[in-house]
Amino acid sequence: MPAPTARLVWRDYNTDGVPSSGNHKPGKSEIRNWGGWLESFVTAIGANAGSIYATKTELDSDLSKSANSMGWVVSDTIAANNGIYRKSGAAGTGSWTRVADLPYSFITAVDIGAGTPNAIQATSDLPVSESALVIVNVFEANTGSPVTIAFNGGSALTVKSNSGNDISAGGLSAGMQVLGVVDGTVFRIVSDQVSASIVAAAEAAAADAEAAQAAAEAAAASVTLPTPVALNYLRMKADLTGYETRTPTQVRTDIGAAPDGGTERSVKAFGAKGDAVIIRAAVTIASGAAALTVTGANFQTTDVGKSIAVEGAGASGATLYSTISARTSATQVTLANNASTAVSAVTKTVTYGTDDTAAFNAAIADIVRQTSSTDNAVFGGSLTVDAKGRYYLASPIAINKHGIKIRGGGSHTDTCVIIAHEGYGFSFENSDSSTALMRSNRVEGLRFLSTASTRAANSGAIFMNRALQFVIQDCWFAGRQQFAVHLQDCLDGIIRVNRIDGPVEASINGFTYGFWLDSAGVLSGPNQITIENNWIENCSTAGIRVTGGGTFSGNQVNIRENLIQGCSGNGIMYDKQNCLFILRNWLEDNGRDGVSGRAAIIDIGDNVSHLVVFKENVFGGNGNANADFRQFSVQKVSGLKVLENFFTGGSHIRCTTTTAYKVYIADNWSSGTTPTVDAMTTDVTYARNIYGDTGTAWTTG
Repeated sequence: MPAPTARLVWRDYNTDGVPSSGNHKPGKSEIRNWGGWLESFVTAIGANAGSIYATKTELDSDLSKSANSMGWVVSDTIAANNGIYRKSGAAGTGSWTRVADLPYSFITAVDIGAGTPNAIQATSDLPVSESALVIVNVFEANTGSPVTIAFNGGSALTVKSNSGNDISAGGLSAGMQVLGVVDGTVFRIVSDQVSASIVAAAEAAAADAEAAQAAAEAAAASVTLPTPVALNYLRMKADLTGYETRTPTQVRTDIGAAPDGGTERSVKAFGAKGDAVIIRAAVTIASGAAALTVTGANFQTTDVGKSIAVEGAGASGATLYSTISARTSATQVTLANNASTAVSAVTKTVTYGTDDTAAFNAAIADIVRQTSSTDNAVFGGSLTVDAKGRYYLASPIAINKHGIKIRGGGSHTDTCVIIAHEGYGFSFENSDSSTALMRSNRVEGLRFLSTASTRAANSGAIFMNRALQFVIQDCWFAGRQQFAVHLQDCLDGIIRVNRIDGPVEASINGFTYGFWLDSAGVLSGPNQITIENNWIENCSTAGIRVTGGGTFSGNQVNIRENLIQGCSGNGIMYDKQNCLFILRNWLEDNGRDGVSGRAAIIDIGDNVSHLVVFKENVFGGNGNANADFRQFSVQKVSGLKVLENFFTGGSHIRCTTTTAYKVYIADNWSSGTTPTVDAMTTDVTYARNIYGDTGTAWTTG
């Protein structure tokens, strides 16, 4: 047992620092113990050839000791200087290095009330360090939390309980002896705070909890909740007897929301996941079997239940659409449906993910405010397809109201809508009336990707029927369907800054038509539509087709400043059209399949078109092996102008019938071999058409 210190032996009061405890008279046994310890200490120091110094300054000034001598600094005013040191270097040279704390078992400190109840000031004869236990009296009970203590005028240390918590109010009582250790900026007591304060606090907290529980149970007993309905809200009944559900439309009516078209929704807020995965790799699945192996895939157990599209495994090599019913390994899953066509280690595209169709429909339904399509004064709002997602649609999204704007949260390069079925992705079609228009719908900033292996009829990314004042822009269409965009009987719209490409696996034979503007003869469309600044490539029949229905001719379609290239068939096809204006387009490498009748621009001639102008276009490298190919093919037209175009190659303009009237072909220039213009009616005027650097006039055949 360590001997007591002189301060403890020769203290003034029986309880150190407490006058009321009476004067202390040192006992002889205490004096003998203290003196014996001191004598043994001095003997030990002498035996080890050590020296004791009051300050580090005194130690550093004494270099007379030999190497590895020991020196103790015991009462330096800087606590960190106190400790055991070792001499380096021969006598008369070298220096002292601190190697250990002083070997105090414990240090007694005294609180005489110099501080406050919550900021204790204590003093000790020995310097306080982290290597010794410290026992200190408490002069008066603390009244708050946290409590701090400072030893010998040093930095304040936060007093923590044995369990590491702040001391509770009243946790330190007057006259209490606290034993603890210094740990950085904390003085953690080994003994603990007064339990009475903790118990009182716990009892008060328990009482509060019981009261809260009783109040909650009483409140819950009075609540009558209806059966939950997805995406609905709760409202207190008028008679205060409980709650009832309200649809979003009813809520807007309740709060008097103005139908200003300002509604905005996020598709992910309605449960869309956007977690689809697209992988192109070696695929194996047997006909009549459901076990699918995809080399390099990383299927997870969480993928069970997700929808999946497997290229080439459906009927007659079409896409197989199913769901994942089980996971065997990272590269193998079991489908809910068997394959109709065997695929054996052949590179195919596999797409799988959560079917987000319901989320899209719910979000659009929450936007729509009209009661019918004839409610032309009321508009919808915007649906944001959140950025950096791939949204799997296993069914078409049908939209039959005004003012629905679907836009990507990012750009079309990082926000993808996957059309995983044989229909349309977004179908804007008025189901309330066979003649009423749909107004002010818009699609922008999305990438559409089709999983189809074949071009099914009435399939595509976007279908609009009887649409007015529509916009389709900044979208990217890729895949193999009948149309990228199909517009039927549509009026007053703009299609701009879009890209149309081939399917995932190769840049050939993508959509049958990029943009098809036609009419079912119901309304006066296509009319007043502009197609501009689009990049269209790899369509199988035509990049753009404009046609009327029956004997009807559409009006005022402008096709300008587009790049149309690489189509196996025609660049642009038109018929039954009035006021068609084609300006400053670049048509290159179209008509690649060598089939008769292919051309960069072709009038298919079912009915006469009127007032058609082609001006300032570039025709580059369009051609095929068929003998009757011309880059520009005219069949039935009245009022045609072909002005200031640039052609490369030899055969340029052909006419297969004599039903072209009032044709004016002037100021065109060509390079390459001698151009040929087929014989047309006498109602044709040629002027200043030349080829080559010599300015040779075109010839007619």
